Amino acid sequence: MKITREFCSGDRYTYDFGLCSYEKGWAQVDTAQDASYFGTWANPTRLLIFNYCEGDTTLKEAASPEEFATELREIDAWNRAHGYGPARIDPGFDPAMTAAGGVLVAALALVTELSLAAVQRRLTPGRRRVSVLAPQG
Repeated sequence: MKITREFCSGDRYTYDFGLCSYEKGWAQVDTAQDASYFGTWANPTRLLIFNYCEGDTTLKEAASPEEFATELREIDAWNRAHGYGPARIDPGFDPAMTAAGGVLVAALALVTELSLAAVQRRLTPGRRRVSVLAPQG
C-alpha cells in the first residue's frame, strides 16, 4: 500500500465539502472520535483511504480491492479496541454517491464478507449510516 503523508492547516470540513466529498466518490468512515479536527474517508472506486487529524493528512492507496478491504477492517479493529468503534460507512444522501452505489456496495460486501444482497438491504433510503465493517447481530 502506498502511503503519502502531508500537513495542511485547517479543519476536516475542507475535506468534507471539497476533496473528499460524495460528489468526488468518497464516503465518510464514521467513528466516535470524529470531530472538526479528525475525519476519515474512503473512495471504493479508486481504492483510497484518506485521514485528517489536526492538520496531519494520510492518503493510503490500495493496490487491490482486497488490500482496501483489509485496511478498512484494520481501521474498524483499531477503533473498536480503543473505544471509538465500530467504524461505519456513511454514504450520505447525495445523488452522486447513490449513483455510484453499485461500486460502493460491491466494495462494502468485500469488506464485510457479507453477501451483496445483505449489504444492499442495509443501504436503504433514509438510513444515514451503514454498519458494514462488522456483521450486526
